[in-house]
Amino acid sequence: MAVKSKKQYVCGSCGARYAGWQGKCDSCGDWNTIIEQSVIKNVTKIIRENSHSIIAKPYILGDISREDAAKISTNFVEFDRVLGGGITKGGVYLLTGEPGIGKSTLLLQIAMHMSMKGTSVLYVSAEEPIQQVALRYDRILSKGDIVGEKEQIENNLRLANAYNLTDIESIIAEMGGGGLVIIDSIQTIVDTDSVGLPGGQAQIRANASKLTTLAKEIGFSLMIVGHVTKEGSLAGPKLLEHLVDVVLFFEGEEKGGLRLLRAQKNRYGSTAELGVMLLDDSGLRSVAELQEFFLNSGKGKAEPQIGAVRTIVMEGNRPIIIEVQALAVPTAFAYPKKVAEGIPLTRVQLIAAIMSRYLGLKLDGYDIYVNLPHGYRTADRGIDLAVAVAIYSSVKKVKVPAGQLFIGELVLSGRVVNPVQSERRASEAKNMGYKDVVTVKRNGANDLKSLLKGLF
Repeated sequence: MAVKSKKQYVCGSCGARYAGWQGKCDSCGDWNTIIEQSVIKNVTKIIRENSHSIIAKPYILGDISREDAAKISTNFVEFDRVLGGGITKGGVYLLTGEPGIGKSTLLLQIAMHMSMKGTSVLYVSAEEPIQQVALRYDRILSKGDIVGEKEQIENNLRLANAYNLTDIESIIAEMGGGGLVIIDSIQTIVDTDSVGLPGGQAQIRANASKLTTLAKEIGFSLMIVGHVTKEGSLAGPKLLEHLVDVVLFFEGEEKGGLRLLRAQKNRYGSTAELGVMLLDDSGLRSVAELQEFFLNSGKGKAEPQIGAVRTIVMEGNRPIIIEVQALAVPTAFAYPKKVAEGIPLTRVQLIAAIMSRYLGLKLDGYDIYVNLPHGYRTADRGIDLAVAVAIYSSVKKVKVPAGQLFIGELVLSGRVVNPVQSERRASEAKNMGYKDVVTVKRNGANDLKSLLKGLF
């Protein structure tokens, strides 16, 4: 059959297509990135004539095997929690986060845990030499808490320093199915059959698509590291997030040891779970006891403080006690500052406006600073009441009684309403030893002024 082809012009940076050549790409704005490319017509007919794959057909629901959907635990408690129990065979996972946050360390530890269980693992490092990965492995093994025989890990864990997609596909084919493949990172992989520069959207799209298809066909689990932009969003085309089954975001303070793992997309479980880890010389380790971690003082040792209030948030099925800290100082500026660390600044501004209107506080004369400890971040509106009480305590210079915990969301009418899972929050707080939980049910009060009356 004669194959008909025509010419088209593709931007090497973003993949935009044009009928003719031009110097500047209208889509991404880059200059001199448009490349001539041949397009083959009758592609569908060619695929049908040369394909040896099984013809797609429907299956009776009762006859479908669920065995391949079973999850394999990684023995990393916080990682399994976020994934919903472990890694799924044939699943494709995308891990992203700021540079230097510990993505490579996390995946190497996952590779070690899986290797200990007898799973065949391939770690493809396209950014750093395998000698450097081996040195990191030695450090984690010598100082970490990984339990298992060194020989078992080293027999099942393979390292490869490759960035050519064709070479990577050959290595994966030799390994076979049923294992785990880690690609670090997708931005550094080059497909010589595709247009575009390494790290460009066209290359990322092609590489991710081919690797995902290979994972589904052979039956191995695939973990891909993705970079983020300076704005904090995932670098590359939006298609990348749609291709994978799970998108994980790894975050934390650059100079601190706290690391938080969240699922922004999860086809195999919930996206509401949170993984809490600490990074040190021995690698990453799970934080087992969260009841005391986000507090300045341990449970049962709380002392009355000014501007420090405790509340509870629900991360999936996990209750976490946190301490909201607020500082209000007379301003020296015409426009007072409001600074928020850990919660949205707009939420602090809204709470301050409600307090000014319904409590009669003249907050326009104060600089207000609100902080959540250890770099913890949340958009949970159930902590609104705690934020308001912390600001009130700092302005009035009165101490919040020890052992009190506040739960409630503020609305613009000055009322306090129950947040999502309010009853469970109160129940969990009492189970943790907090006998005085302040909610909208206290004395039947449902507005901020009445609720705070008599507390100080």
